Amino acid sequence: MKKKSENTNHGQVPRVQFRTQREIESLARKEVEAIEGYKPGSPVPVQDYIEYGILKKRHNVTYAVSNLPSVYVGKFEIDKTSRNKIITIDQSQWIKGLAGNGEEKIKARFTMAHEIGHAILNGEEMIEMAECQDQRVLYKKGCIEPPNECPEWQADRFAEAMLMPAVSVRRLLDEYKSNQSGGFGNMVIDRMSVPRQLVVPRVRTLVRLKLVDNVFTNYRNRSWFWWGK
Repeated sequence: MKKKSENTNHGQVPRVQFRTQREIESLARKEVEAIEGYKPGSPVPVQDYIEYGILKKRHNVTYAVSNLPSVYVGKFEIDKTSRNKIITIDQSQWIKGLAGNGEEKIKARFTMAHEIGHAILNGEEMIEMAECQDQRVLYKKGCIEPPNECPEWQADRFAEAMLMPAVSVRRLLDEYKSNQSGGFGNMVIDRMSVPRQLVVPRVRTLVRLKLVDNVFTNYRNRSWFWWGK
């Protein structure tokens, strides 16, 4: 995963197996459910998921913390010799995930969830590509249609689903309905430590999949979503 400023339409990616939003949702839910002691409505401990071996145990994916080239915050790759799957998180991102504050910690958490998504969604496919020396056509990022066949789109959707599970959003929504102090969007950010720009799209996805109530029905604009009535 490149830094956002480097991750628009630069670089190339292969076309991968088509995956629906609902399929990605289901896979992310299973990973959250595998985190013992997780309490819905709280931040999903993605760093613990990596560090304490849940990813290794469930998917045989190892991890490393290293000083990556400046344009990268994390990456997923297959070892050319052993065919082992590994995610590498840039050391600065790992430290921010442990001890960072506010926005920098939120971004680090998203980076980790994104790389987990690559490992789970694209790992076996990448091994097959390597073993048969598949010279698959590469496309500019953002140019694959449908986007469901783009590995970066898939990893982003997985990260959103892992960081904001439907069960947690429902829990917070129930709590908000009984209180309605402030805005629901800010409540999600504060309680779950997730990127602000992803909250509305994520909730709309959950509404579309009928996994949460339609919180947008009775309002003419989105200001209520952030600040309340």
